[in-house]
Amino acid sequence: MAQETEARRKILRGRRVMTRTYYHGNTVPAWAISLMSGIGMLLIGGVLYIIMRKIVLASETGTLNTYQPALQNDSV
Repeated sequence: MAQETEARRKILRGRRVMTRTYYHGNTVPAWAISLMSGIGMLLIGGVLYIIMRKIVLASETGTLNTYQPALQNDSV
């Protein structure tokens, strides 16, 4: 057992020291990020809906028919 420890010391002696970086979590929890992004999407969608609704409803369509009546043959 002592020989294995000594061999390991000899191997590690030539290696550089590794700097360790530890994981630090976000200051804002994941559920709060999800909640904020969801609320933000709803707000953006609502604003776009209001803008598009005003644009579409305010546009003048005139007397544009969306269909053409079929021709009828009255001579029969």
